[in-house]
Amino acid sequence: MITNKLQRVHRVNRPLEVGETLLVPHVVRFERQPLIGSGGHGWFNVWQVPVMWPPHTDEHDGQVERHFHVDSRFTNDQAGRVVCLVEKDATQQLHWIGARVLRSQPSEQQRTPVVLIGKAIHRMPCKALRNGKCPHKGFNMAQVQPDAHGVLTCPMHGMRFWNATGKGIPYLPGQQEGDAPNTNVDEDRLWRQG
Repeated sequence: MITNKLQRVHRVNRPLEVGETLLVPHVVRFERQPLIGSGGHGWFNVWQVPVMWPPHTDEHDGQVERHFHVDSRFTNDQAGRVVCLVEKDATQQLHWIGARVLRSQPSEQQRTPVVLIGKAIHRMPCKALRNGKCPHKGFNMAQVQPDAHGVLTCPMHGMRFWNATGKGIPYLPGQQEGDAPNTNVDEDRLWRQG
């Protein structure tokens, strides 16, 4: 596969199509193992996990290590939600690899539950899409399809936006992810209350 002609996934400004191939960041882990018959050692690719761009930290959640979220659009494996990239570890590297889209939207099980980051979202100065990106950690929201209520949900951390305006939608106390937003409330007042 010629990867220099493929588009990097984070630069795609539309929902992804099942079957298309894009350049996707993968965290790849290597282990040094003896080569049979040679008496020497070699590096072997042990696993590779497709991840969402950009890498970030979540200090509000106690995750101070720079990490990526697993991009379930490119894997059937349930590798967990988060992959840390230890940059000083020579056995682990970031590689851009051509990968085929298996599902157009990320799995909800791969997303960090909004209850873990709700307070941090309320403290953010900007609560609307900026240049089509989530203001929390910069995910390209042009790749997300709106739900039946016209809501875009960021696949990284669950921040929600009105598709028509790009304005952020606060979660009400007791509201669960996937619940329809309450259109009879003053959202600006809820944002201010945090």
